[in-house]
Amino acid sequence: MSDCEGSLAVAGLEYHNKSMRRLALLLALFSPGWACGFQAPKIWAMLWETPAARFDRTFLSLMQNHYEQTKGMGERFLSQISDPKLKSWTQILINDHKTVLKEIQAELSSLGGTDAKAVEVMKSEMALDWEGLQTGAREGKANETYPGWMVTNGFSAIGMAQQALERTKNPKVRELARQIVAAESNRVEQLQIYLMGGR
Repeated sequence: MSDCEGSLAVAGLEYHNKSMRRLALLLALFSPGWACGFQAPKIWAMLWETPAARFDRTFLSLMQNHYEQTKGMGERFLSQISDPKLKSWTQILINDHKTVLKEIQAELSSLGGTDAKAVEVMKSEMALDWEGLQTGAREGKANETYPGWMVTNGFSAIGMAQQALERTKNPKVRELARQIVAAESNRVEQLQIYLMGGR
């Protein structure tokens, strides 16, 4: 198994329809950096090593910051996106993330609040994404750079949510994770079609 294939397996990405598996393969073939870049070893290590009693709080804290930052990326680059379809996709992402963040924050409140260590881990992992996006924007390539980075972030969200589905005993967290997997799988599929010219 290649390093890239191992990263995909470790992240726990399980696609249940042929089109998603084909798109994931095409992504790996056309851009290995995108396919492997989402592995974020510190995030996965934190999820694996967190005891069951604290898992839900860790997962939700990671996901909360991830969604806050990807929403921020959308807000930051919305004005620089010239393609109407990509602009519409971004606005929908922003709105959807706002809704999910409210649900995450409500559940975190019942678990004792946000885990500061998890937030710092996510911030450090997302720093490279921000750097790449800002470089692309400076070069006038926001339409090309932004969707590529958002694909990797979609994969990251799916991987974290799959871990939650495997470990959580909390029905609310399980349902939230299930919704995230479904929504992000759809977003990744749309963006991969877009990146392959299906505008």
